[in-house]
Amino acid sequence: MFFIFGWNRKKIKDHGPALKKVCQNCNHENYARCLTVATWSTVFFLPFIPYHWKKFLCCPICKSGTELSAEDFKKMRDLAKSNKPLLAGKIPDFQISEKPGQMMKCIKILIIVAVAFPALTILSLAVFSLFSDSSGKNTPLTTPAQSQDMKMILESHLAGTFGKDFLSVIDTPSDVKIGERVLYILKDHALAIRDDEKQKNARQEMEKLLQEVASGAVSTQVSQGSSNLPYPRIIDIPGWGDFQFELKEFANSNANPKSDFPVLWMMGTLIGYDYKQFVYVDFREPKVKAAFVVDYDVENIDADSEFSSQKLQEDFKIFQNKKKELVQQAKKAKWSFAKIVQYHHWFTDMNVPLTVKFISRQK
Repeated sequence: MFFIFGWNRKKIKDHGPALKKVCQNCNHENYARCLTVATWSTVFFLPFIPYHWKKFLCCPICKSGTELSAEDFKKMRDLAKSNKPLLAGKIPDFQISEKPGQMMKCIKILIIVAVAFPALTILSLAVFSLFSDSSGKNTPLTTPAQSQDMKMILESHLAGTFGKDFLSVIDTPSDVKIGERVLYILKDHALAIRDDEKQKNARQEMEKLLQEVASGAVSTQVSQGSSNLPYPRIIDIPGWGDFQFELKEFANSNANPKSDFPVLWMMGTLIGYDYKQFVYVDFREPKVKAAFVVDYDVENIDADSEFSSQKLQEDFKIFQNKKKELVQQAKKAKWSFAKIVQYHHWFTDMNVPLTVKFISRQK
């Protein structure tokens, strides 16, 4: 008997799109792929044992790449894992917990116990109930790691869409609460609560509105992408639904935000079926109230249109610079407070161009 040995067989594992950058070799801007290249020994020309690994960040067009350290590879791999569903226009279905697997094991044990020892069936069912909640649904477990995953997904989407400097323009506070595609601060450090029934009702209202406004000219489906984790979305932030539709009136009135509106700061994205929306609200300053709500990546609209991600990025930088000027002016100003509002929705007539309004006395 004889064996044919070999070596230097390469196998590549593509972990997905990690970082949006301009390739120094071909000058194309694209998401560089995170790759693992394993070198294998062979027996009879078949891969047998891997003996060497390298990690790369590789241009998907010209295939040139940069070798990664172990630490950088872990970051790029995690980023690629987050980017895959976002670039596909979906939100990942996270592994909620290990309870479903535990329940299947428990069911098998219960069947054996019930057959072998009928008298213990009732006791077995009691044990089984420990793995279910009173409603019969799996109780989702969340961890700090999952919470940070939610934040990383949002930030990687914003950086990939609007550029890596966009996050510094936002200037996120350190004490934010983390939701699904939203970071927020409510009065008295309150927590928003996820309400899936509210999402269902909002989807029905959105479909109805689309039909009325577009007369059937656009799709009437609304994205149902969800992580299935019990984190609140923008739609779950208390008071936001009503306030959004009152933005035009708010921008032109002399009134402060309603006293029962609990949002102090909020930033996030709302992903629809054929558009996305960036939401930024900063009501922390007593004399400056800021709200920026603009659609982007609208389907069937030119990339260089007023709803492009590039236009939003430019508008938001102008908005933030103006807000900072107002905050500085407020320290010496005689006016009671000022508003800065910009609202741009692609299928309604409630749009508000960048508007600054000074109120000399509160009403």
